Amino acid sequence: MASYTFFFNKQTFDGRRSSLSTGDDWIDYLTGDDRRPLNTMSDGDEVFVVGLLDGKVRLGGRLIVDGKPVRRAEAELKLGRRDIRDGDIYLIGKRDRLDRFRPNHFLDASVARVLELYTSSGDPANVDGLRNGSPDPNQFRTPLRLSEESAAQLRRALELDTTASHPAESETSARSEADDDLEGDEDERQQRAIKTRRGQARFREALMLAYKRRCAISRCAVEELLEAAHIRPHSEQTDYAVSNGLLLRSDLHTLFDLKLLAIDDRYRVRLSEKLRNSEYWKYQGQDIAMPDRVSDNPDRDALARRLLELRGA
Repeated sequence: MASYTFFFNKQTFDGRRSSLSTGDDWIDYLTGDDRRPLNTMSDGDEVFVVGLLDGKVRLGGRLIVDGKPVRRAEAELKLGRRDIRDGDIYLIGKRDRLDRFRPNHFLDASVARVLELYTSSGDPANVDGLRNGSPDPNQFRTPLRLSEESAAQLRRALELDTTASHPAESETSARSEADDDLEGDEDERQQRAIKTRRGQARFREALMLAYKRRCAISRCAVEELLEAAHIRPHSEQTDYAVSNGLLLRSDLHTLFDLKLLAIDDRYRVRLSEKLRNSEYWKYQGQDIAMPDRVSDNPDRDALARRLLELRGA
């Protein structure tokens, strides 16, 4: 599969945010102009929703394309509704792999600066703004192709699957196994996907309560920036126990997923040496906030495994 960016301006982000209260928080379609590369995207391609606010890159979520791009009439039929945005062409998301929309999720600047982006002709895109920390909306207005490594970084930032991107090797095989288990029952697959998404939402709320709605490391209380981090990765084991989670500010969650941050068995922050000269080094050795209930404390064994994976320690 190929991986792309898809630009949402501030108005679109704000408009989508207003619909979250109605339960419409899944990215099930994207629409835009009928031109390359949008009209050449195909089944299994992944598209990351990005935007800019106050010089920071927003990462709103991901869509996995289901089939080929379609016109409005077919999009309405596939989606089962008529309240979709106007556009020339529509990318419909795979129903069993929908991702939730995150209007307030920001990509860590250290990740944004090293993104590798390419035009539809395969030439390197102009990313000077990203490199110097002043991204320009014009860099994203046309969907750009992501390198495999950059796509993997965005998946980690969204806490999505981090397996190899080629469908023949990983995602297709994973879907095939799920199909075998469910004997091809599409409705049952949809129900399982919904159950997973709802489980993640409940997991976050449980962590919000356990950590008093503050980041375990920074003590940040801006709820829109707080995320549920799995200690044992969700791709390895489905475990929504509070003891398998940490409530982290989005940028610290990204560092945790990138194996640049870990917690030791005494519940102290450990950082990669790669961050020694960064603003994050102030957290090195700091005690994390702990839940009131001992049973909710982070699992020491799971933390130990993550600590062993710390990069450049």
